[in-house]
Amino acid sequence: MMRVNGKRLPATTQQAVVEHIAAGEEDSKVSAACQFDRRTVAKLRLSLEYWGQCYPPPSVRLGRPPLLRQAQLEALQLYLDGRPGAYLEEMQQCLYNDYDVECSLSTVLGALEKLHYSRKLATKRAIEQSEPL
Repeated sequence: MMRVNGKRLPATTQQAVVEHIAAGEEDSKVSAACQFDRRTVAKLRLSLEYWGQCYPPPSVRLGRPPLLRQAQLEALQLYLDGRPGAYLEEMQQCLYNDYDVECSLSTVLGALEKLHYSRKLATKRAIEQSEPL
């Protein structure tokens, strides 16, 4: 018996299973012909009944959608390029003025983390852009 360990079967093997199932063969005969476990054949048969293919289709992302869209993250990136030492409140106000998005400071902080900003990086950019005295 061939063990797959959670990975998908090759396309040729999937096609062979589909042909055997379409011919009306039992799970034990299909597993003997294709040389893998009977339970795998049962799962593939069930998937074929539900979705019409051997594996379920990719699902949509679950959970709450992000408050800030990609365009808003890019605008925040541009804002930070011009003002690397900006405070969170200023970034929050920028998002409200430009996009009418009311977001919390923790949302702004999360957006900065998505953009791979850190306090150290922002401080370094601010020092680089400041004029020497």
